[in-house]
Amino acid sequence: MMLQELLSSIYDDKLVYDNREPCYIFELPGLGTYGVMAPVITIWLQLLIDTIAVTMLVAGFSILVYEFILKRRGTSTSYLFGWGVMIPFCVLAPRACLDFLDIRNGFLAFLVGGMLPVLFFFRCIETMYGFNPEWATKSVGNFVLHMVSCQEIDVIDKKTDKERPMKAEVREVLPHLKEFFFYLILIGIYESWLSAYDHRPFDNEFNNFDQGLWWMILSPRQLLNNFCMGIMFLLTLLLCSNALSALTVIFLGVQVIPNMNNPLLSSSSVRMQYISLYG
Repeated sequence: MMLQELLSSIYDDKLVYDNREPCYIFELPGLGTYGVMAPVITIWLQLLIDTIAVTMLVAGFSILVYEFILKRRGTSTSYLFGWGVMIPFCVLAPRACLDFLDIRNGFLAFLVGGMLPVLFFFRCIETMYGFNPEWATKSVGNFVLHMVSCQEIDVIDKKTDKERPMKAEVREVLPHLKEFFFYLILIGIYESWLSAYDHRPFDNEFNNFDQGLWWMILSPRQLLNNFCMGIMFLLTLLLCSNALSALTVIFLGVQVIPNMNNPLLSSSSVRMQYISLYG
């Protein structure tokens, strides 16, 4: 009963509207008046609970994939179960989860319904056609670990040069948490600045069809606005990546490999980005 009341209190706020009031207001000469708002703890609690729930659901179905697809790969049973059961599940389950959890916030809906289920969809196909990494097929535990992890797991044992999930120590979560909070604060400041200009800080006087479609799209100020939104997208990816890495280390107990290293500003090509990460 207490658990039900606790969950009810957490999920009462559907996080559709931002009704916060500034807890601190200050003025910068020549730049205007600004306010600082406290973070919404509810969204992080809901995100954590939803992520754990979806991960447990995917873990359960991963065992079925292991038994009926991986162990029977190449047979009619494998393809029938894959295309007839698991792929429809991957398509229909996200919507059902969102309805069951009554998620109305767009950010939560994207993370819960658009990340792990989509990843599970492609990894089911990967399993049917034999493209799983070798380490993931050695045991049901390794396979479930591979299916539920949104991050790439470090499987190279530097001492023996063999592939196996590398166990993580508790201290290894600290760098991920440090970067997570850094990007969280940075995004808060950056989004506050962008929202003050309706996410178009460089006013585009040609932002209408009268000047021609191509000029509207390729005008210098429009390109600068696009670049600003690209920076926001990059910061959001870095925030989510570090959050997922921290959760993987804490709950799955394995080391993870960084999935990107400033691709917007540092990478000259997809190949160079891959080499910078993996050698």
